[in-house]
Amino acid sequence: MKQILKIERKGNKHIITFSDSTLINVSSDIIKRFSLSAGQLISDRLLDQIIKYIDYLEAKKTAFRLLSIRNHTAFELKQKLLRKKKISKEIIESVITELTDTKYVNEQTIVVDYINEMIRKGFGPMRIKVDLKKKVLI
Repeated sequence: MKQILKIERKGNKHIITFSDSTLINVSSDIIKRFSLSAGQLISDRLLDQIIKYIDYLEAKKTAFRLLSIRNHTAFELKQKLLRKKKISKEIIESVITELTDTKYVNEQTIVVDYINEMIRKGFGPMRIKVDLKKKVLI
């Protein structure tokens, strides 16, 4: 068990100081979601849940940033998230599932767009098939 000694607001983030001198940066949403307040005792299990949720939000934010640049397949997103962030595969899978369910990641659209682009550039069916296999789309 750890006690929250204080919660300081720094811009749009909050810094939580625990009794063991641990510090974590969180958003207002996390303070509200977990009903955190100064003086509160936090179990190790709850702290783990909070940290996993922070990691989930960071992975989702990174995925949205990558998707704002160009469409990515689920495979590409997974690989980039694994490289860029020290986040568990479980959390990355959860983010990708959510993005797929909400159609932010749509493999079918990516395949059609990619095929049309390759045809426009003059590539033939064999080259397109090889490239799609590299992208793990077929």
